[in-house]
Amino acid sequence: MESIVVYMPDHPIHYLVFRLEEQLFAIAITDVERVFRALWVTPVADAPPILSGLVNLRGQVVPVLNLRLRLELPERMIDPEDRLILLPGKMPCCFFVDRIEGVIPIDNGAIQPPGSLSPHLEPLLDGVVQHQQQTVLLLPKKRLLQPLLSVAQPVLADVAS
Repeated sequence: MESIVVYMPDHPIHYLVFRLEEQLFAIAITDVERVFRALWVTPVADAPPILSGLVNLRGQVVPVLNLRLRLELPERMIDPEDRLILLPGKMPCCFFVDRIEGVIPIDNGAIQPPGSLSPHLEPLLDGVVQHQQQTVLLLPKKRLLQPLLSVAQPVLADVAS
């Protein structure tokens, strides 16, 4: 089920804030189904690099998308302290993050344009906010995951057959 977010100027939207490397990112909490501890990822033969593999989440096989690759961050091994964010939808998917920082309310008026970030990152963002003297990059689920799912879908169809 896709969530619908209604932006009301007087009401903040809650975001799940997470860390990748030294950067803070956030995704609307309405776009998050659950957060899990790091799990074993089963690799998929001949999968594109954007698909890290598959995980079994309570009986449901879910693709793990390589968010580090999408954001052009350095690759690293999964750490037992990492977290897996599950996003709901017609094809649920998930991605690893280094750490969950918490949930924060963000007023629509506090969101600024991405500004002078790297050219590959700007098109992925809804904007940036300042929170506790740190910059938080806002990632919209659809813009972030749509290209990834289109690449992963054929591989997953092969796995299911």
